[in-house]
Amino acid sequence: MMNQEAASKKVISLLLYIFSFILLLEWFRPIEQLTDTGYIHLFILFIVISFGLAFFNVNTSLTVFVKVVYIIYSLNHLYLNASFFKFKWFPLFLADVKKNIQFLFSREWDQLSNPFRSLLFYILLWLITYLIHYWLIKLRSMFLFLLMTITYITVLDTFTPYDAKWAIVRTVSTGFILLGMLAFIRLNEQEINVQNRSMMKKWFSVCLSIVLLCIITGFVGPKAGPMWPDPVPFFKSVGQGNEREQASKVGYSMDDSNLGGPFVGDDEVVFTTEIDSKHYWKAETKDVYTGKGWERSHDDKVVFIHQDERIPIVDILDGVETTEQRSSVIMNRDYVHIFYPNGIKYIHTDTSSNGDLSYNVNKSTGKIEPIYNGKAIALSNYDITYHNPSYHVEHLKEVTDVNAADLPQSFIEQYTQLPEGLPQRTTHLAEEITSAESNWFDKAKAVERFFQSGEFFYDQRDVAIPSDRDDYVDQFLFETKKGYCDNFSSSMVVMMRSVGIPSRWVKGFTEGEYKGVSQSGKKLYEITNNNAHSWVEVYFPNVGWVPFEPTKGFSNNAQFNYQLNQHKQEEVEKEQPEQEIEQPKQEKVEKTEKDSTVAPTMLEKWWKSAADFLKNGWKWMVLLLCFMLAVAFVLYFIRGKWLPYYYLVKYKNFHDPEQFEKAYFVLLKELERIGLERKNGDTLREFAKHVDRFFSINEMTCLTLKYEQYVYSGELAVEEIAEVNELWENLIKTMRT
Repeated sequence: MMNQEAASKKVISLLLYIFSFILLLEWFRPIEQLTDTGYIHLFILFIVISFGLAFFNVNTSLTVFVKVVYIIYSLNHLYLNASFFKFKWFPLFLADVKKNIQFLFSREWDQLSNPFRSLLFYILLWLITYLIHYWLIKLRSMFLFLLMTITYITVLDTFTPYDAKWAIVRTVSTGFILLGMLAFIRLNEQEINVQNRSMMKKWFSVCLSIVLLCIITGFVGPKAGPMWPDPVPFFKSVGQGNEREQASKVGYSMDDSNLGGPFVGDDEVVFTTEIDSKHYWKAETKDVYTGKGWERSHDDKVVFIHQDERIPIVDILDGVETTEQRSSVIMNRDYVHIFYPNGIKYIHTDTSSNGDLSYNVNKSTGKIEPIYNGKAIALSNYDITYHNPSYHVEHLKEVTDVNAADLPQSFIEQYTQLPEGLPQRTTHLAEEITSAESNWFDKAKAVERFFQSGEFFYDQRDVAIPSDRDDYVDQFLFETKKGYCDNFSSSMVVMMRSVGIPSRWVKGFTEGEYKGVSQSGKKLYEITNNNAHSWVEVYFPNVGWVPFEPTKGFSNNAQFNYQLNQHKQEEVEKEQPEQEIEQPKQEKVEKTEKDSTVAPTMLEKWWKSAADFLKNGWKWMVLLLCFMLAVAFVLYFIRGKWLPYYYLVKYKNFHDPEQFEKAYFVLLKELERIGLERKNGDTLREFAKHVDRFFSINEMTCLTLKYEQYVYSGELAVEEIAEVNELWENLIKTMRT
């Protein structure tokens, strides 16, 4: 029994060191990604050696000798590359240490050599492994180290590119198991549950099951968004002299003359809406690109209308297929202008509460301001009737040249304006991207697709601000390649204008976050400052202003119909010769006959169904698999509770003497599992007497005599088999209790 206790303690100690090693590895993963430190495996091997020496309780002198030899050997291998056993490297090593110690005392940290930095790192690891050994063996507590590890990786996750999502899962899981094991050891050492091997297994299995359940729940369950905005932009902006470089809060802004720089999120609700279909909310457009941002031209065409009159903004030309829809807006913030969808026709308000209400409509920028008693006011709620367009792509593709578009020269100059200082490489890039396309629509889609490539990244924090010498778009396209909607949308407008296609910059809000269905049966959306957005509109002479979405991670709500209308399709078929019409029909028949001969088999249908299930239900499969593994793990550790029942069912009332032999060895195995192990040199009779004394019975001795009789004679009488059955069953039941 003493040997078993010693072995159990060794196993527990080994597990403690293994889990501690896993925790310590989390300190190395970021180092490998964030620094240029090489040969990480040598430092990890040093930790393994340190834990191994502590586990085998090697005396202090030998431990120090082994560690010092390893450190010096690895430093020589990495930097000096001299023969280790000839000691020619030793004077060089001492000279380097002496020189770097002087640098330390003189605070010249940047002068420290790489060998000396590695030496300091080894010393730090030496101290850490000693502290872990002290916490494990002496204090039986690792909470402080777990807390330090979690703090370390979360800080790195916040302020560096290191992604600690799975590191948190590994750390918390390993840490909880480690804390549970240490808690059991402390209870054992306080003699609350001394030398109870079975209890230790149960404790460990329950602890592991709880951790697995928490991991599965956290993985499958819904995740809430961040409660606070990211603090990184604020810290980056501290101490910077230029006010523009400070992080600003996201939201709708009137001034767009100087774009760029980081911003932080803001969950403040701006307005809520009830809509028939998703759409962006436009506030205004701007047409003058300065190289640093956007301004509006001074050629404003402002008209005054009464509240019941049609809005004189013509974004969609006659002939475009549209559907009349209505959206309701409830404002939470006071804006003295209207947010509206593309194709707006009317604005409806409560006449009794607004009295003599009218609107100033800027036909150039699309900005609509409510006016009451000669002053701009903020409406608390309003309804909008608009025509939702469906753009036929064949009409959009008809426009191939600005000269053939028959547009006024002043219009072309206004919406293809570019600053004189725009770098030529921006224009060349736009020409290169669109050179393979022949019409305006395909050119616009080519530019839109260009920004979806892996070269560009959506980022709100690390966003550059152009200096006096830089162009905002050029800097984004060729240098930083990361930014938010203003970067993407401005770049597309500039590139479209570079190839002579009229375009403009639009700002407002996205559709927001879906909140369910309202009482009126419409879709309810909530728009916050985080939904402030900018996008692109391209002008097509036969259609009007068509929206495009270049920003990575966003989708265009505009409806593009890629199918020819039925009338045009019939005209095309009539124009074709009769033979050309017959041939496709024949091919179609042949294809149908061919397809009918290769109908999918049952196996193929089953395989497709299985593939669809794996694609859509993999999370539930992972959950089920983890649950099954957890159940299997728990069943293994509590097998002492259910195995006797299994053996009772399996071997109860056996009639074959050969089954008696198997049942007898199962009994010996079960006795060994509960700690009654047959010692070397003991006969079966001696062991049987020991078992009988332990349980204060005599069944084991009787059963053993019957077993010896069977072994020597090779047979048992019928009445003896019934007696053996009863003896064996009584012993199994005795162990169960």
